[in-house]
Amino acid sequence: MMKSGSNNRTEKGKFGRHLATSNRGGGSKNPATPLVIIEHERRDQQQLCNSLELVADQLREKVDGYLCESIYKKLRFDLPVYHRNEESLFGLISRNTPTTLEVAQIIKCVRQEHAIHNCYADELYDSLRVLRSRGDIQSYDAIGYMLRCCFETMRRHLKWEDLTLMPLADRYLTTEDLANLSAMLAENRRDIGLNIV
Repeated sequence: MMKSGSNNRTEKGKFGRHLATSNRGGGSKNPATPLVIIEHERRDQQQLCNSLELVADQLREKVDGYLCESIYKKLRFDLPVYHRNEESLFGLISRNTPTTLEVAQIIKCVRQEHAIHNCYADELYDSLRVLRSRGDIQSYDAIGYMLRCCFETMRRHLKWEDLTLMPLADRYLTTEDLANLSAMLAENRRDIGLNIV
């Protein structure tokens, strides 16, 4: 159910999400609000897709070893945190929206797709290491297929979230929800030894 209150208004932020503010005048906007952090992470995932596509295009030529190393680290360390942060956000959305059953079904699909993306990442680890060190590749076609499956499904997934769940964050989350989300994001980072700057 949608929450209301005189101090629970949200204001549009510069990345298309909302920054928490107060109805009282003179409130400052914090550029590190949780929705802005998640927006940055989603842009990072889009860039990851672009990098995966670039490696796929380079397979028959000279693959950038530094790019493979960067992709490996993103898949291994950052992507699981991004997924957890999004799922923390979507859990708050589910509790605030009036169409709870429908949203719960969407979130269930999102979590399943996150698991699929993590499986793709697991399958790519060894291949990226070989490409990074310019080792022998047994099947360029197989690696190319895995790379394209990964970035194509991720792009569709991100677009679908933008059409379904992300607008609900703009509409229904309160300042209290955003404070709770900030704590969740910090905890998600601490769980794997990272810090939110």
